[in-house]
Amino acid sequence: MDDWKKDDEVWDLLGRARPVKVSPFFARRVRNSIPKPDVSPLRQAFLRWAGVTALVAMAAGFFMNVSPEADSRVVGFESAEFIEVYDRVAGLDVLSVTDPVSAVIYGDL
Repeated sequence: MDDWKKDDEVWDLLGRARPVKVSPFFARRVRNSIPKPDVSPLRQAFLRWAGVTALVAMAAGFFMNVSPEADSRVVGFESAEFIEVYDRVAGLDVLSVTDPVSAVIYGDL
């Protein structure tokens, strides 16, 4: 039960210790101490230009698909399949609770 006394002495000793000041360049020195991977200049240039090329291709694809003449309505609203599915689900919001489990959940029983 006297373990706290030992810890108390340690904290007293730590309280009397001189505060440590960290250099403002500590993070920079740690970063610079990490060895850099050996990457050939050719590979480095390829990776740099591959990223730029991918970005340009994505931007070009986006702007090619955006046109002022684009029809604003969604294609397929007039198809027979859409009308059939729409007619089947049109009244689902007004269905009454018939399942006993959902009736218990909603408090109808």
